[in-house]
Amino acid sequence: MSINENETEILLRLLQGSGVVVREEIDSARTMAQNLNLPVIEAIKRSGMLSDSNLSLALELQQRITHRQLTFDVAIRALRIAMQKLVSIDEAISSVNRLHEKTRIVVSATNELTTLLIQTKFISSEDLGRLIKLSQDSSMMIGHLLVMDNRLTPAELISSLDAVVALRGKVMESVKATQALRYARQKDIAYEQALYELDFFQHVDDANLQERDLFTMAGAISREDLAECYEIEVLKMKVFGQILLERALVTSYQLQCAGSLVDLVVKGKLKPYQAAHVLDRICNHDEKLDSALDSVSPTEALQKPTISFPEFLLKADALASHELTMALVPDYGVPRQQMETLANSQILDKDFLVTALRLYSIHLNGYLDIDDSVDILRFCKSKSRNLDKTLDNLKVYIPQRAQWTWLKQEN
Repeated sequence: MSINENETEILLRLLQGSGVVVREEIDSARTMAQNLNLPVIEAIKRSGMLSDSNLSLALELQQRITHRQLTFDVAIRALRIAMQKLVSIDEAISSVNRLHEKTRIVVSATNELTTLLIQTKFISSEDLGRLIKLSQDSSMMIGHLLVMDNRLTPAELISSLDAVVALRGKVMESVKATQALRYARQKDIAYEQALYELDFFQHVDDANLQERDLFTMAGAISREDLAECYEIEVLKMKVFGQILLERALVTSYQLQCAGSLVDLVVKGKLKPYQAAHVLDRICNHDEKLDSALDSVSPTEALQKPTISFPEFLLKADALASHELTMALVPDYGVPRQQMETLANSQILDKDFLVTALRLYSIHLNGYLDIDDSVDILRFCKSKSRNLDKTLDNLKVYIPQRAQWTWLKQEN
């Protein structure tokens, strides 16, 4: 079936929005298409990213969007349901509409998020007018549209929403939030790293595991999915798990399992990284909860981390023991103060020590085991790499909340 350029763009947006292919795969397909003089969709098929059956479903939905029979939002959810439940497009659309009727909540296109994005100069007032029209036509949220348009990264949307939540809770001033978001973009660092470098950290969240963290850590949803659903959670005040169901990203059983795993983490019977491993087996390998739980060690969860920050640095080969002695760093104490002592001694630079403290917190909070934490720190040291970029390249998701708890330790 031959389709024109506009229809191809609609189809690509539909495939990306539903998570059938990711942005990097589309970019790769465009390059292949150009090199081989092929249509982009043919390049996607040849690369094995898309089966004939899924392409057929997507093409049917693309035609309905083109003829204004469906909005993008409904089409994206219908494609997910059709693939997940192996049903026809009409059955999938009916399922979407039933869910939507039960939970319909309207949010103003000019809201806390769009106000913040204008203040940061991520979008202009003129952009907003176009986005409002596009949002109304597609029934999609503005942040999600900006991510799909490559105007925002998923991380920037998540950070902007975190800023909205902080502003609501009056734990962040608007001028500081906007400055930190701009600074993070300019330096290509995480928003929280920007808050730290600008000395704007006024409130450090607890590292409690949340369902949205768990699904992302398990690879059950992508960063794009996380950003899309988090925007709905923050602006429409919906429960995250319900959003995942509505958008056909998980099944009821998977959501129930995630809730049980979070409870086990709260009770100290699992560490977050173990819970993520179990949920990965459930969501990506179709295992049942009991079977998946057998793959992790309950005794490992009961072991409290005992390694000190200096020992952590030694284990990662970041410095030698005699250098610790020379710097007069006590083996036990407050990691933040130990970091300042080491920075003042000029044995290690402060940027690296902050990376080390973030990874140390990740381990203490149970989001990575000791070996993985140390290996990542060793890599960051040897390659002089940014922690956030390193985690992204490794496809490891760790919520920022778990990385900055060391800032709470004053004495």
